[in-house]
Amino acid sequence: MRPVLLATLSLAALAACGDGAAGSSPGTGDDPEADESRTVTDARGEAVEVTDRPERVFATTYRFVVDELLLLDTVPVGYARHPSEELPRWTTERAAELGGEPQAVVSAEGVDLEEVAVLEPDLIVATEGEDDLVPSLERIAPVLVVEYGPDLDGERLSMLADALGRQDVAEDVLAGVEESLEPVPATDDEIALVFGYDDGGARAAVYHGGVEGTGTDVLDLAGLRIKRDYPFEVGEYGQTDIAEENFDVLDADRLWNVSPYPGDVARAEGAMRESPVLAGLDVARRDDVRYLSPELSQAILFWTPLATPTLVAGLDEVLASHG
Repeated sequence: MRPVLLATLSLAALAACGDGAAGSSPGTGDDPEADESRTVTDARGEAVEVTDRPERVFATTYRFVVDELLLLDTVPVGYARHPSEELPRWTTERAAELGGEPQAVVSAEGVDLEEVAVLEPDLIVATEGEDDLVPSLERIAPVLVVEYGPDLDGERLSMLADALGRQDVAEDVLAGVEESLEPVPATDDEIALVFGYDDGGARAAVYHGGVEGTGTDVLDLAGLRIKRDYPFEVGEYGQTDIAEENFDVLDADRLWNVSPYPGDVARAEGAMRESPVLAGLDVARRDDVRYLSPELSQAILFWTPLATPTLVAGLDEVLASHG
């Protein structure tokens, strides 16, 4: 599930060496070329003119993008999130390492353009699907539109690096992604991956294995086998919502319930745990249903290279718990 969220984010607030100035990045300051501009082609195919090294970057979602800005040594000054969400631990730790603390702009209704303008961004990063928002944002600052979803091939990271003048850093980040996932224990078991939630009763967003751009991407790369033979079409974000009476399609070798939104965990998990239909499945009778923590769930569904250590350790523990 992707909560309805068009929210405000992010600007680079690296503490400057010596003077403590916020909103600066390494390599700026007295650089005579700092005011030059260049053109970057975004996910729309649009040519976006940006300053040589944007110092104040704002993003319309924290997912994926904030981690990638941090990987490129740029600390957002803010990020948008739904009230049910929280920044992952690895994100806040990386920001702290760089000497910054992004500000949360919490909203369930949409972007407050006045708040964005107050931040005085020199670059705004938006995601595909926010077409209605982009014209308003472009009146504030140049807008770079990027793809939404896991970035296993590094295309989005490279685009952000082009915009930030950090191509060399991106190359270092992208080296060895597959090797970093090799410690994940091997299993041939088929795993049904679902996001269970409470909609006046148990419901589930079922993730289809093998669909690019979804939360199953990194699990596929890690060698896990995510169930894909569901009798319905793939919906938005590679998932399909089903009602409790259809939970029989979830019977697999193992079932993992992800809970990526910390504010909704108790209610969402409770609905699934109390479902008599789920309890009657063979996978439940064998005690092969696992409820993943929000941290591990975020590491799966919103994976970036920053999340890999958490992902590997979490999968090791969950796979071992099946016996």
